[in-house]
Amino acid sequence: MTTPTPHLVRASDVEPVQVSWLWQSWLPVGKLVLLEGDPGCGKSSIAIDLAARLTSGSPMPTGEGVDPAGVVILNAEDGLDDTVRPRLDAAGADCERVHLWDWQSVLPRLPDCADWLGDRVVEHDVKLVILDTLTTFLASGIDSHRDQDVRRALTPLVKMASKSGAAVLAVRHLNKSQQSSAMQRGMGSMAFTGLARAVWHAGPHPDEDAMVLAAVKNNLARNAHAMRYRVSDRNGSPAVTWDGQCDLVADDLVAQPASTPSAVTEAIEWLEEQLTGHEVPATQLQQDAAEAGISHATYRRARKHLDVTSTRRADQHWCSLPAQPAQHQVPEQVEQAG
Repeated sequence: MTTPTPHLVRASDVEPVQVSWLWQSWLPVGKLVLLEGDPGCGKSSIAIDLAARLTSGSPMPTGEGVDPAGVVILNAEDGLDDTVRPRLDAAGADCERVHLWDWQSVLPRLPDCADWLGDRVVEHDVKLVILDTLTTFLASGIDSHRDQDVRRALTPLVKMASKSGAAVLAVRHLNKSQQSSAMQRGMGSMAFTGLARAVWHAGPHPDEDAMVLAAVKNNLARNAHAMRYRVSDRNGSPAVTWDGQCDLVADDLVAQPASTPSAVTEAIEWLEEQLTGHEVPATQLQQDAAEAGISHATYRRARKHLDVTSTRRADQHWCSLPAQPAQHQVPEQVEQAG
């Protein structure tokens, strides 16, 4: 039996082509993209929102039009009937074009399922494959913290995406480290980040009552401007509302060191004084807090304790206290927090 050997190709024989995008500067055609964030930040809702836009032919969040196409969703965490389908309906998806992994069948495992997945992409005219979450679909024996294992598992998936022209959006959780670099916060080996052509980070806005999707890296274009979004109830299911661009970068969204009890207490008192009987623009309030020596983390904790609300008006967000604020006492758990 002849052993296969590598081949070389002359560069002059390679026909250059431009990168194509399902979502300009965010979601490239035929590539692997990672969507990272902590639980509760709306990663699955973002994925379903994009699936709904693609299947229905609705514009992407920044306004680009798309041709309707099929989507495959492999989700091993949420029930199809009570969670995934209601979320698709709430997002406005054309469910005739959405193809879900049936929990009653065998679990698809990478690298072995890459060819099966490629056949489904061709069969259903699929332009987007969603894996939620990615590590669930790694074969037993694959150590997600070893570069060689991760590359062995994902290389067939990357090849499938390139050959079929389908974008692959894979959801990944964050690790527990306190790294100040979003590049270092994805769970598992750095090979995940290395193989992906684009990586997104989803997390809370440090200064406003909103969430933010920001680019960690993009090998095919300049990083796009970060996008504000909110996850709210729509017909009983969570759905994403996009709220325009912002100037944050992914590193602005990673966890900050915990505040000391005295710093939190002082920040609560300062913030209550600033907002009692007043509305203040969110950007000004954050700038004033920084000038008062209050860190981002302490400022966020103080805002949360006081239930500060943020209302968008005249193209900016205004912060205020609740209409009938209670007498705010610093609770015992805040005093003891580290």
